[in-house]
Amino acid sequence: TVCPSGRSTTLTASWYSGKASSGRPDWNKTKIAFEMRAKTWQSLFEWFADQTAMPFVSGKYRAPGGTFDFVNPKVDGKLREYSLSEIFDIINEVLHADHKFILLRREATLTLIPADEEIPPILVPRILKDELKDRAKTEIVEIIVKLDAGNAEEIAPSIKRLLGVFGKVTPLAEQNILILQADVASLRRAMPHIIIAH
Repeated sequence: TVCPSGRSTTLTASWYSGKASSGRPDWNKTKIAFEMRAKTWQSLFEWFADQTAMPFVSGKYRAPGGTFDFVNPKVDGKLREYSLSEIFDIINEVLHADHKFILLRREATLTLIPADEEIPPILVPRILKDELKDRAKTEIVEIIVKLDAGNAEEIAPSIKRLLGVFGKVTPLAEQNILILQADVASLRRAMPHIIIAH
C-alpha cells in the first residue's frame, strides 16, 4: 500500500486470531506476522485499532510526525509472528524513546498521552494483580494490594522506587492497603517484594 506521503508502506498481516470473552481478539493468542516501512504514526495507530477492535481516540494530543519502521526478521523464509501484546510493547518502546509519548490501553479504547506528564486517573484501568501476567509489559495499570505484614504508609516510599517512571503509590493506612500504578513490567518486578494478604 502507499501512505499519504506517497512513500511505500509494506504491511504483512497474516494472523491467527483467538477471541476473548469481550468479542475482541485475545492479545496473547492473536499472532500477526507483520512488517512495516515508512508507516506514519497516525496510520499505525489506526492499523493497531483495527487489529485489536479498540477505537483509537487522540483527544487533545495528536500523533507525532515522522514514520515508523519495523523490519521483521525471517525465520526459515517466514516472518516471525508477534502477539498483540508484543506489538503494543514494540510500538510503545519506540514511541517513548523517540517522541516521549505513550499509548494507553483503556477499558474500551486506545489513547495517546505525553510520557512526561501525570496520567489522569480516569485513563488508567484498574485490574486484579493476577491479571498482570496477561497484560503487555508497557501497559499502564492500577492494582490494589492488601498487606499481610508491614505498614502501608511506611513501605510506600520504598515500593515507589521499584515502580519506574510511571510509578505511583497511594497508601490507605486504615485498611493497610497500597494502590499501585505503574507499567506492568515494573509491577511484576515489584510484587515479590510485597508481602500480600491472602
